[in-house]
Amino acid sequence: MRPGALALLLMCLSALTIPVGDAFAKEIQRTTEMGPAPVILARFLLGAAVFLPLSIAFGQAPLLTPRFLAAQALRGLCVAGGITGMVNAVGHAPLADVFGAFFIAPAAATLLAWALLGERVTQRDLLSLGLGLLGVLLVTRPSAEMNPGLLWALFGGLSYGAFNAATRWSAPLGRPLGQLAGQLVFGCLLALPFGAAEIGRVGEAPWLLIGSGLFSALANLFLVMAYARERAAVLAPLIYLQLPSAAFLGWAAFGDLPDILAAAGLALIVFAGLGLRLLAPRR
Repeated sequence: MRPGALALLLMCLSALTIPVGDAFAKEIQRTTEMGPAPVILARFLLGAAVFLPLSIAFGQAPLLTPRFLAAQALRGLCVAGGITGMVNAVGHAPLADVFGAFFIAPAAATLLAWALLGERVTQRDLLSLGLGLLGVLLVTRPSAEMNPGLLWALFGGLSYGAFNAATRWSAPLGRPLGQLAGQLVFGCLLALPFGAAEIGRVGEAPWLLIGSGLFSALANLFLVMAYARERAAVLAPLIYLQLPSAAFLGWAAFGDLPDILAAAGLALIVFAGLGLRLLAPRR
């Protein structure tokens, strides 16, 4: 398989898998008294416990060079912001609406990659991102009475966009498993002060926590592997594939359906991310 095609496949797998981890997080908050902090910490701990040994076993252990460690600290900070935003968001709003607001991420990723990494951005990229942002506005409908869950989702989306750009920048610095392990270890260090006080509550929903952590880590592994093969402006729109996955999970697991305006916004986001690329003439 060509590197570009493999990158697209890996990005699709990442996008479809991410909402599964957040569905587990929503179920935890719906069925237990556990707050977001131990859920976030457990995600990082479980991911690090699985992928740090795997990185060592496959000869891809995190490097101890200053540049590599700085890159993983930056990625860990960004992904911690993304996970914090989403775990808080799913406790206050329907899953599909949360992901609709979260889709400010592709615009953030592309603009940061253009401004900081000097990546090329085409007119089609700009059209796709503009339509996607319009869809985000239809979902969130900013106002004084805006659902706080959607504000958390916007914060998570901005953080995740920065994470995507940082992942693209750090891709040449190390192997995928090593980068994922480094990201998770730094995420643990950042989440520990907030989640340690409630870590005893993990026994309330151990299997849900395991599911949330493993699906999140697996999605990020696919993401790292994709960005090692393709530029951010090409991959960022495929993040929109999270929407149909989130909408299906929200309906199947929680009975949540978006209202008419939100549904229109979700459809516009999917068209902006995938439709324009599929309809574009081949070169």
